[in-house]
Amino acid sequence: MCPDPDIRYILYNNGEKQVVDYTQSDWLRQSIWDPTKEDVFLIHGYAGGDDVLPMVVLRDGAHTCGLISRYVIFRLHRIIALDPARPLIPPASRLSSGDAGAVHVLHTNAGHYGEAGRGGHVDFCINGGRIQPYCEDAEIDVQLCSHVWAVCYMAESLYPQMSKKAEPCSRRCPSGPRPGNRVGLPVFMGQSTPLTASGSYCVHDKYPPFCPTKQGEIGDKRCCLKAPDIVAPETEVSIVSTTPNLFS
Repeated sequence: MCPDPDIRYILYNNGEKQVVDYTQSDWLRQSIWDPTKEDVFLIHGYAGGDDVLPMVVLRDGAHTCGLISRYVIFRLHRIIALDPARPLIPPASRLSSGDAGAVHVLHTNAGHYGEAGRGGHVDFCINGGRIQPYCEDAEIDVQLCSHVWAVCYMAESLYPQMSKKAEPCSRRCPSGPRPGNRVGLPVFMGQSTPLTASGSYCVHDKYPPFCPTKQGEIGDKRCCLKAPDIVAPETEVSIVSTTPNLFS
């Protein structure tokens, strides 16, 4: 753990939240950490992990993980990059598929706030990867909305029965409302993406992800948007949570 007073480590497990005091001896065993679950680090601008810990990173945090991979003595296990940042990132510092055993990238605002080109072993192009349709009538900037909503897709993927399947598609995020898919098997996007998967995959979705539509439904209200042309799906979904230990 980095001994910096401006950096906090927060552990989430089964709906509980705990600020970790890593200066105490045996802090991990005294925390709400569950040794039977996978450990995942959520990072924004900073990075950490080892050869068995996947890392989920947003914006410049994705590129930071790539830089760290060049200095550690082990190979990072997996990096899941949520619309990695495009502005102000020099080419030599950008995330690439060589930075971990598996690099998975979710594109939601490619070419504006997010990186436009392929950056991983697997690149997911969500609704073309550039503009999210439910953001077009939102009360916030459409580009910013499209960029940050990658977080909600990742949150949704932590629940297996909510995970979205993606179809193989062209090498770069294709333009158009619904580009043709390539021949191949679909894969789940996010937490359950197979480590052996490779190539570009497309997801088409007109509803804000991880937005609860009924009282007590799994989701987060911060993932919802006011959009008059969006009607909540009426199908019932049975949810089984297998959420890992999340370190933020």
